[in-house]
Amino acid sequence: MDITRFKEDLKAHLEEKIVPFWQSLKDDEFGGYYGYMGFNLNINREAQKGCILNSRILWFFSACYNILKNASWLLDEAAKYLKDEKLKEEVEKLTLEVAKVTLKEAFDGQSLINEKVEDKIDRSKIWWVEAETVVGFFNAYQKSKEEKFLDATIKTWEFIKEYLVDKRKNSEWLWKVSEDLKALDMPIVEPWKCPYHNGRMCLEIIKRVD
Repeated sequence: MDITRFKEDLKAHLEEKIVPFWQSLKDDEFGGYYGYMGFNLNINREAQKGCILNSRILWFFSACYNILKNASWLLDEAAKYLKDEKLKEEVEKLTLEVAKVTLKEAFDGQSLINEKVEDKIDRSKIWWVEAETVVGFFNAYQKSKEEKFLDATIKTWEFIKEYLVDKRKNSEWLWKVSEDLKALDMPIVEPWKCPYHNGRMCLEIIKRVD
């Protein structure tokens, strides 16, 4: 998959899967967005509408409007606005080194493991970790032009499409899959499960690929 196809793939996913899903959670009677959907895809209309969830949903829709008419890579984004060239150079070196270590120690050839503490490895895959992996590796590719980062970016996206994007109608992304890639019974929507990471992943790639 070349970069242009990669961008168009994410753009289509954003427009056809993520945006419609979150639009469907709008509470037309009381305002805001419903705060909980279980793994069974049933919406709890009595659940609290947390400030974090609703503010991130609003950010997501605003960012979609701006782009369709943003881990370590966030350090690079922040450095742009500090007007300190020396600091910017130091940050770029640091984030590239983080990406290299991550690729070597945590990328298993198709996606990022969840956690490694000493000799204990958690090989489950979590939705937001993989979304940030896509942007983090693509950021490293843009800076270094090393194909290994682009390859890891696209492989992670292919993994996401195959195992984390919920194929069921009226759903979005799964929260987590086990080491043997089985979906776990975890919420599809709750205060910390929102379009902030996966939506931003799509928007960042669309923005970065001309």
